[in-house]
Amino acid sequence: MYCVSQKTGLHLLFLFCFVALTPGLTMAEEAENYFILRGGIAMPHDDVTIEVNGGSGSEVSFDNGYDISVAFGHRYTNWLRGEVELGYMATEAESMKLIKRNTTITDDGKDEHLYGMLNLVADWKNESQFTPFFGVGLGMTNATLENKYVWPSNGTMITRNSSDTAFAYQAMLGVTWNPADNWGFELRGRYFGSNDREHDNHSAAVSPSLDVDGSQLWLVTLGVSYNF
Repeated sequence: MYCVSQKTGLHLLFLFCFVALTPGLTMAEEAENYFILRGGIAMPHDDVTIEVNGGSGSEVSFDNGYDISVAFGHRYTNWLRGEVELGYMATEAESMKLIKRNTTITDDGKDEHLYGMLNLVADWKNESQFTPFFGVGLGMTNATLENKYVWPSNGTMITRNSSDTAFAYQAMLGVTWNPADNWGFELRGRYFGSNDREHDNHSAAVSPSLDVDGSQLWLVTLGVSYNF
């Protein structure tokens, strides 16, 4: 799996922050700001592989979940804008495949992300009230993974909680509808990904660390914005 190193990710994030948020780059005659509240569905792209102490570990399948976020945006030109987005997403675990045993068991856990992103968005202006857009984002996510399952050999219930912070990135495509000067609506689809993580395991009597695949999710959200 391709991933960006944490150091490289921080350099890209700094550069992105400079480009997206430096007031000196503003070229619009009148700066336009907005708040937007978004919510929708989060769809995992693939199973997540978990390795304990470098072993073969397990593969966890997740069901669809939800995503909510709020963003503050600033328009630099009539077609370019930047925004700071803070959000939370969660997906419910469905099953866990124990690779060495070649056995699949039920997992009642979940995967959660508390993330912050810097987005750069380009609008395709036209004569209608509908404006298509595309954009990219860089940031960080604090990922928490919970697993709840019954060990097949002895029937013991195991609960495992672990977390780590990782570099995150996203690409988005959507359309906005502005029926009034100050209010607007948004339909947005995006791909969200993060680096592979080394989780600190907070559960007693279980391995102290876990190697966890980076997250890959597709998200579809609806948004309501206020422009000022």
